[in-house]
Amino acid sequence: MICDVHAHYTPKNFSEFMGDRFASPVHLPVKRGMARHPFSDSPEDIEGRFRLMDEAGVEKQVLSPNHPPYLPDEAECVKAVQMLNDGYAGLAHRYPQRISSYVMLPLPHIDAALKEMERGFDQLGCVGVNMNIVCLGRSIAETEFEPIYAEMNRRRAVLFVHPAGSGICSPFIVDYNYRGSVGTSLEDATFVLHMIAKQIPHRYCRITRPTRRPSPISRGWDWRRPTPTRSCTTTRKPCSAFRIMYCEGGSVNYSD
Repeated sequence: MICDVHAHYTPKNFSEFMGDRFASPVHLPVKRGMARHPFSDSPEDIEGRFRLMDEAGVEKQVLSPNHPPYLPDEAECVKAVQMLNDGYAGLAHRYPQRISSYVMLPLPHIDAALKEMERGFDQLGCVGVNMNIVCLGRSIAETEFEPIYAEMNRRRAVLFVHPAGSGICSPFIVDYNYRGSVGTSLEDATFVLHMIAKQIPHRYCRITRPTRRPSPISRGWDWRRPTPTRSCTTTRKPCSAFRIMYCEGGSVNYSD
């Protein structure tokens, strides 16, 4: 069976709520970006999604958003994320043979995120967690996010990690309009480096962690030696972390 684990979907109520704060709005009469494709929860788009899946030989998709719904206000963030998760779960329950979903988390609000993870797994039937590499300017490898990894580790959960379109917060990328064409790969690479520096793959080894694509960091580093950084000194060889990554069509995955 071919299962597409990197499939984007945007419910219209969520798009209306987020407005200009979310890429590719589906509630506007004139579509732009990904919204020009079968991307929303309209009957026409759902039919178009299944038609494209059939043409490509894809039996099942796992849904996630194409842009992070992270908001600084906790109540707003929880509302937005629950719209997404309820919309994903609703489609998955209507078409269980064809659709599954990740649970999105209302980050950076850790307690609320842990509650939504519990709801996603225990009530909505989600098959994994979706996180974006950058959360309001912070790497998700930072220490404040470790309760999320600890809970996923306890649950032996799958984590799907996706770029945030931040251009790694760099004017060298953003000011030259390379957020999409170059910035996403650099986000992937930076995420892998941060995870290795913090030893997250080894300390939370029960998590399966996808990102999106093979990261361009295999040259210019002696992977055989423990590597000191400003945040920590790795006690394991970087290659031992990198070696447990495997790749789907758009993702780098961790697996022991």
